Amino acid sequence: MLDVRQLTLCIDGDHKIHDLSFSLAPGERVCLLGGSGSGKSLTARCLLGALPIGSQLSGSIRLQNHDVTGLPLSQRPPAERPAAIFQDSATSLNPLFTIETQLRMALKHQPTHRALPDLLRAVGFSDPQAVLTRYPGELSGGQRQRLCIALALLCERPLLIADEPTTALDVVTQAQVLQTLQDRLQQSPRTSLLFITHDITVAAMVCRRALVMENGRLVEQGEMRQLLTHPRHPYTRALVSAARQASAGAVFSRRNRAPSVSWSQAS
Repeated sequence: MLDVRQLTLCIDGDHKIHDLSFSLAPGERVCLLGGSGSGKSLTARCLLGALPIGSQLSGSIRLQNHDVTGLPLSQRPPAERPAAIFQDSATSLNPLFTIETQLRMALKHQPTHRALPDLLRAVGFSDPQAVLTRYPGELSGGQRQRLCIALALLCERPLLIADEPTTALDVVTQAQVLQTLQDRLQQSPRTSLLFITHDITVAAMVCRRALVMENGRLVEQGEMRQLLTHPRHPYTRALVSAARQASAGAVFSRRNRAPSVSWSQAS
């Protein structure tokens, strides 16, 4: 479904991504894991065709067996445009329009207005009629992010890129948003997910396979269980060690009433 081969990105002569290769099968959920400056968000921009000024891109990106290397979304047919969820939900929504207006704009070539309450219920809103009349600024961060998930999956694109979608949320809201994402993906079994994060504990809740980046290079990849229990690269070992210390042996603390996952049993 997605095939990236020998992707290299230079910005103003500075190498940011080095010879990156990976692939996603239809319906697969893969995490792109790394710290700040690792190149993971720039990889997302390459896939979305949203490159910074001064970029030089080489290698290939094939989506649905079509070469989309360097093409902005506006120049691609819908089947070759990934959907995306970003860290800052406030900038992903137009503050000047109500939620109803924005949903109707997204749905103008698809379901009717009568489907809007059902759409909001599907992402956890108990009073959808009230939400429809509100502006983005009147919703909490978690509510806005759940709305962004609904909008991203609305058009049934083959690939969903989620770039740090829970970083700005508290731990309980983070767990709720992740559960919403997983629930919606179960209803779109052919949609592949590239989940970008610096947090290996969050990655373990969502994905079965991970790609680890450091300084623009892919340093390790494999099944999430294997990476958590037997990491090979020093950088991956450092990520696992730091996450173990921070979470005291669990992905989320039970004191926060969020789901917990054993490190030895993580999928």
